[in-house]
Amino acid sequence: MGILFKSSIKNIISKPLRTLVLIVCIFAMSLAAFVTVDVGGALTGALKTYFGKALGKTDALITSTNGVDLDSFSDESIPSNTAVGILISSREVTTRDNEFYDIEFVHKVSLMGLDTNLAYNMRLLNEQLTLEDNEVAISSTYSQEMSLAVGDTITYYDAANMPHDFTVKYVINEDTLFIFKKAFTAVMNVAALQMLDCSDTLMYSMVAVSLDNESQIVEFKDNLLKQNPGLTVELLSNNEEILAATSEIISLFAVLLIITFMMVIFITVSLSERIINERMPSIGTLLSLGASRKATTTFLLLENALYGLVGSLIACFVYTQIRYSFISSMLNIENGGPIELLPIEPWLFAVVIIGATVIECVCPIFEVVKAIKTPIRDIIFNNKDTESKISKKSIIIGVALVVIGLCLEIFGTGFVSLTISLVAVITGAALLMPLLMKGVAFLLGKLFDLLKMPVAKFASVEMASKKTTVGSSILCLTAICLTINLLSLSTAITESMSQPFYKGDVIAIGLSSESYMYSFVEDIEGVTRVDYTYMSTDTITSPNANKKLDVEFLMNSTDSMFVGIDNLPSELANNEVAMNSQMMESLGVSVGDTVSVTFKAYSVFPQTLELVVVEPVSTARYATGNFGVLSRDTYLAIYHDYPYIMNIACSNPTEVKATLDKYLTESGYSLYTQEEMAMTMLESAASITSILNILGALGVVLTLIGVYSNISIGFEGRRREFAVLHSTSMNIKQLKRLVFLENLFMTITSIATALILSMVIGTTVSKISNLFSLESSLNTLSLSNLAVVLLILVLMLLATVKPQNRLTKLKTANELKYE
Repeated sequence: MGILFKSSIKNIISKPLRTLVLIVCIFAMSLAAFVTVDVGGALTGALKTYFGKALGKTDALITSTNGVDLDSFSDESIPSNTAVGILISSREVTTRDNEFYDIEFVHKVSLMGLDTNLAYNMRLLNEQLTLEDNEVAISSTYSQEMSLAVGDTITYYDAANMPHDFTVKYVINEDTLFIFKKAFTAVMNVAALQMLDCSDTLMYSMVAVSLDNESQIVEFKDNLLKQNPGLTVELLSNNEEILAATSEIISLFAVLLIITFMMVIFITVSLSERIINERMPSIGTLLSLGASRKATTTFLLLENALYGLVGSLIACFVYTQIRYSFISSMLNIENGGPIELLPIEPWLFAVVIIGATVIECVCPIFEVVKAIKTPIRDIIFNNKDTESKISKKSIIIGVALVVIGLCLEIFGTGFVSLTISLVAVITGAALLMPLLMKGVAFLLGKLFDLLKMPVAKFASVEMASKKTTVGSSILCLTAICLTINLLSLSTAITESMSQPFYKGDVIAIGLSSESYMYSFVEDIEGVTRVDYTYMSTDTITSPNANKKLDVEFLMNSTDSMFVGIDNLPSELANNEVAMNSQMMESLGVSVGDTVSVTFKAYSVFPQTLELVVVEPVSTARYATGNFGVLSRDTYLAIYHDYPYIMNIACSNPTEVKATLDKYLTESGYSLYTQEEMAMTMLESAASITSILNILGALGVVLTLIGVYSNISIGFEGRRREFAVLHSTSMNIKQLKRLVFLENLFMTITSIATALILSMVIGTTVSKISNLFSLESSLNTLSLSNLAVVLLILVLMLLATVKPQNRLTKLKTANELKYE
């Protein structure tokens, strides 16, 4: 066994280029497998640890406009938990500034009343606070802006306008704590805030809940809402929106895994046939020495197993190194500090390594079995089978797969059906490629007969009859087709992300005050226009839906500087609503239907309207989930004059942004210049586009190396054939032309077929990408793709230079000595 192992190692080292191809193939597939399996848990875990920094052990946040009774969480039907009630109120303080000396800036101070001991135990606070009824802990921003220090006195007025003095006992650095997420925050005990609100009944604004058994989170939510239907429960673990988004990401990477898997299969099968041909002398030696077929098979598969092992081990190492930065780029969390990732499950390493090794051994099994059955005499006399034979079974299976794939492409809408369509069409086309080559060879033969070009005619015949060229054509077809679609998808995503959502020179996102609070913006030097975009997220109910829906609503505007939504109606009546396709599907409505919608369904004053559905809007570039557009009057009647986005046209964006950052009195907003926004959008797409580009480039490189290896190995198998031709009818110059023309015809046929096929499956890839809210319009025949194809053509023709040079050194007599 040791001799066989040493022999396999020697074979691997002696062919570095082919070794590189196979190892890179396995590496790419293993890396894709790691990402597909691990990314879901990694994202969920990272978000959980991120939320944990702000919310400690909190598993759910419960709110209600009518207040939350803490006794609701001690009911027998509710899973065991720890609940921290939080009273929330607010007061206003004013400041002035020398730059705007005639304007008062109003700051809203968030007052939080809670049990500080329980909050500390749940890690809602990062230090133990002991507060009497007349003591407060304030945020560091509050302290700095109002020049307050420990020991100073703050006066707050109660609901009856009576003053109450409080002593500052603590100044807290807010960091990422949820309790101090507002810049101006004061924490006091519950009794103190209840006194300021002049309230006799203790109903909490919010309750943070930590379950003793986190796996009971869904049961907790269901039972709590069953008893208290007016509550709003936001789960931090098992969150539906996070799970849905993670599921989309996993599905997208699953497609990439399938694509890399197909590349590995076609490349490995193609190269394995050449490897087995090289190993025939060793096979003959083993069999003639009495080795069993089992031992010989083990020897043949050992080399492939080593390829799989090495490639997967490299993938394991690389993924552990890039995992953190890759997941971080996907989350794109701002100001949240470093994220924490859960360790990779040990079983995943084992599955990837074993899976890659097994796949690499299964790919050549057909060729191995055929080699073992080859008579020893044929092996000794080097009677290599270089002829490609067309199997009727392959043709029938190929036609069936193409038909099934096209039917699923036309009628399929789900992820599974579209993925099956993609695999079926490409696999079917690969099985039919030898037949296509025969047809092309026949037509070229007729053409060259008319042109009296015998060498070219012979090259066209050889192109369709030799295993080397037929195998290379299949490899070219599949790899180029997949590569073109990967690059097209990457280009489409990049172009989509490069289209700005906002026309302003400065953009403020996440505003929460009434529009009059921003009137000072128009007085900032250099500002020429201020445009507000009104957008609200609401929980609605409707007789058309069997559950409540979370919907993002936009106020329609024909002259808005926000351009993230396509196909907005030019006019929208007060009794009309425009939805995206997902919301229409959720409500089961179509254009022209009338739908009853209850807005603010769980608030004190829900509003039910009968609305007519108009032409849908496209939100693929901007948002996922349910999205609706309302008229100005309808929107303001429901959600009032609270803009969410402010676009500012100005001549000095950097200075205006700095001024806004200084004087906006709220928290939770984000400010960007147009250049910063464009960079942020491109960065958000960088993680997926970089993977697509890498896989695309990998497909090109592997195709070239694979074809080069096929040509080189194929030349060795055809040395005797070339010797016979040289001794009977062709000189070396004609043989060189023969080799060149064979590969020219094969390459052009493969590339032309790949371009046609890429347009066909481009529709499938578009539909799949549309499921993930990515840009769905793929241009597979773009100039960049055609440039890549032209480069492949040139490089593949250059791959024939070495075989042509070796023909010069062909020793005809030595090759014919057994004849």
